[in-house]
Amino acid sequence: MAVQVQAEPKARSAGSLATAGAACGLIGLFLFGVVLGPMAFVLGLLAANRLEPGQPGRGNAITAIVLGVVDVFAFFTMLG
Repeated sequence: MAVQVQAEPKARSAGSLATAGAACGLIGLFLFGVVLGPMAFVLGLLAANRLEPGQPGRGNAITAIVLGVVDVFAFFTMLG
């Protein structure tokens, strides 16, 4: 009989933050990068601070941070 271990609520909510941040960053590449980029960056930072290295969702948090920076950089590059 296999025992299922559920993630802690803190880790689960942090994983959701990371996923939301990554989604904002990805959508921000095409639409509203100046708004969604900072949102992705902040959500990624919040998730990364709550997750331990190696925990599920950590990769999404890093992806959100990177995409947030890329969104803002792309916006200002196209503006200028």
